[in-house]
Amino acid sequence: METRAKNLVNQNVPWNKDVKWPIVAVEAAILIVIGAFVLIDKDTAADVILQLIGVILLATSVIVALACLRRAELTLEFFDPFRAGIGITAGAIATAAWWSDYISDHAVRIILGWALVAYTLLHVVGLVRVRGRAGLGVNQLIASGFSLILGILLLTGEDTASSTRLNLLGTVLLVVGLLLAALAYYLYKGASKATDPVADQAETAPIEPTP
Repeated sequence: METRAKNLVNQNVPWNKDVKWPIVAVEAAILIVIGAFVLIDKDTAADVILQLIGVILLATSVIVALACLRRAELTLEFFDPFRAGIGITAGAIATAAWWSDYISDHAVRIILGWALVAYTLLHVVGLVRVRGRAGLGVNQLIASGFSLILGILLLTGEDTASSTRLNLLGTVLLVVGLLLAALAYYLYKGASKATDPVADQAETAPIEPTP
């Protein structure tokens, strides 16, 4: 009975999420660095931003695909394999544009834009269908919102390399990175509190009456 009670508590504490704080912290650092790079060096960023987005989408989708192969019982039915396929295809095309003269930036922008929108919607629909609203944690909402906004930005502008568009893109990257950094800190503090028996005992210990 005691073991069952502890398991029930551990399943409902706010820091017990699918993703751990170090992973969120790394994601935050990557977005902050890229956002600062876009805002500081627009000339260089204008030449590589689409390919950079493609590389990130490709790497993320490969991780999702490997997770589907290794732990199929934890996947979101067919949603995870489907979005992984979309991400790998679009990311590979965008990455190949670095070495190919036959793939225009306009084509890469459209492909990445629609891929990010589909990637995000499949993930959100899969979470709601398989896990219900409980699957939409803060980290999932931030990541999904960022992917959707990025996809819309790519689809709604004719020139991704324009100064205005790069300022907007860099700002979005920084804001999302800071939100993830705050979330990583929250998860870290929660995990530290959960693993600190001295603090737990101090909080739950009864106050002895003074004679």
